[in-house]
Amino acid sequence: MAHSLRLKERAGDQHQIAVAHSNMAEVERRLNRPREALEHARRAVEIGEKAGAHSDLADMYKNMAEASLALGDIEAALASGQRAVTLAESTGRVYLADALATLERAMARAHETDAQRWSDAIEAARGAIAKHRGGAS
Repeated sequence: MAHSLRLKERAGDQHQIAVAHSNMAEVERRLNRPREALEHARRAVEIGEKAGAHSDLADMYKNMAEASLALGDIEAALASGQRAVTLAESTGRVYLADALATLERAMARAHETDAQRWSDAIEAARGAIAKHRGGAS
């Protein structure tokens, strides 16, 4: 796949270069290399935006959301996922199902994170109350 990217870069077709970076992002993510995936996804979006990649941009943003999610950057995943859905809705819905699934995973992770924060805060409060009660007796 890296060879394909080099060939497309030599040919100078910016849209296809963006698609190749997007494909590399997906491969890197599946190989459990989220940092590399995010680098390729960002490059895909950057080039794709300039090249007017239209419907393919939805997939590029979806890949950026997936990589961000794998790295635990929930806010970035939500932003990229929402952008992917918006683009998919406005460009013929080619990637809409995938974009929605990614956004749903990001939202679920955000809710899990919030729930854990509340649980931790409650436990800390209970500990402080118990300590205070123990010290006041």
